[in-house]
Amino acid sequence: MASTPKSSRPPEQERSWAQVPYLVRQHPVVVALSVLGTLTTFIVGSVRVVDLVTGGPEQDLVSAPSYDYVEVSDESGQISVEVPTVWAEVRGNGWHARDIPGVPLETYVGPGMNAAPAVDAWSQDLETPGVFIGASRELQQEHDPTDLLRSTHPAGCASVKSETYASARFTGELLTYRCHGTKTQWRRLAATPTTTRDYLLYLEAKLVTSADLEAFNKILNTFEVDFEA
Repeated sequence: MASTPKSSRPPEQERSWAQVPYLVRQHPVVVALSVLGTLTTFIVGSVRVVDLVTGGPEQDLVSAPSYDYVEVSDESGQISVEVPTVWAEVRGNGWHARDIPGVPLETYVGPGMNAAPAVDAWSQDLETPGVFIGASRELQQEHDPTDLLRSTHPAGCASVKSETYASARFTGELLTYRCHGTKTQWRRLAATPTTTRDYLLYLEAKLVTSADLEAFNKILNTFEVDFEA
């Protein structure tokens, strides 16, 4: 006669599993609530993951197919990033200050670049997606990410979310704006390198569709700043 295989579970676990039928008979409500609690935890966790991908219900961007991407850089070669190929117009002549306390208008403060389907339209309307990235050692001496962000805000938009931004590379603050009369979002990030904090990074992106939200995430994962380039 073949021997019965021994269980690999420890005795305590064997006893625990053996009690399940008894618990179901004696405490059906408790067992049901426990199962529902486990399912609720799973569902809530799933919703949070979806929010990370879609941007959450408050953003409600127009649906659009994903982009193809290309790497672009500013004229100095100190900033590079991957952007949608349809954001074909790149203006990389530097970061020129606007509405920064204590800095004269249009003062050059460091390398910077725009990428958009049309850069002039991006800076003037609420319907053209695109991005600006700038980096400045000079501004870091007088400003931190929070006061830089809060010194001004996009015209026609209202802040709906503020969150701490922390990655392996940068630490700062990220603001999300909703623009009046549209579904457009404006995202603005100010941060310093996590390890050196030797310059201030500024990034702003206008998002019109779900594809633009994907592009924003791609930009956060691919931009590079190298002052030694």
